[in-house]
Amino acid sequence: MRIDPGKPFGRLILAVAIRLAILFLWVLRRTCRVEVIEGAERVERLAASGEPVILTFWHNRAILGSNYLIQELVARGYRMTLLASRSHDGEIVARFAAAYGVGSVRGSSSRGGRAALAGAYRALVRDRSAPIIVPDGPRGPAYEYKLGVVALSQMTGAPVLPMGFAARRFRALGSWDRLIVPWPFTRVAVAVGEPQVVPEGLSDDEREQVRQRYQEELARLTRAAEAAVGVTDPLDGRL
Repeated sequence: MRIDPGKPFGRLILAVAIRLAILFLWVLRRTCRVEVIEGAERVERLAASGEPVILTFWHNRAILGSNYLIQELVARGYRMTLLASRSHDGEIVARFAAAYGVGSVRGSSSRGGRAALAGAYRALVRDRSAPIIVPDGPRGPAYEYKLGVVALSQMTGAPVLPMGFAARRFRALGSWDRLIVPWPFTRVAVAVGEPQVVPEGLSDDEREQVRQRYQEELARLTRAAEAAVGVTDPLDGRL
């Protein structure tokens, strides 16, 4: 079912859907046991300093990642900006983020890519706000790290912070990325990597090498989180 936020009924459905999503995430935060298996001190330093970084995790971990950021950073006043697509789904995500005081930039690699990159640049440089980017979104291929994150780090000098997530009990939806919806009262593992800055003046081949290295690191962190809770990738081992 497509929700048209431009129509009255669509606005009503959207408002209800967002309230239900907020309630669901609140239940998860109250009931799930979250364990940071790697890099807990990196998140603590981030919250204490307020310095903006480029926050990244895979698209199918969006619920897990969003809830963790709400709990650990939004609640402590850390400023973030979400990169959301220009689709109907992106509109829902952007309005959901706004309910937590998180701004949004609209655009993606497939639609409005330049505008999205410019918006993320402004968020980092002008607003000192950390962009949240899913590097394989919004339509995949799953686990394929796009060059936008590399370019943004080069342009701004902001470090990229990769984060891997996994839940012990979950339902994988039938979407292109098998979006993970964790069950309440489950165990959630989080692995946070070392922040890294992409140097300026790289050749195309060197940028591709950085992209590949970042993709491998994000995959490693996600596999580590999965191993900690004893689950496997919902995409049949493609990670």
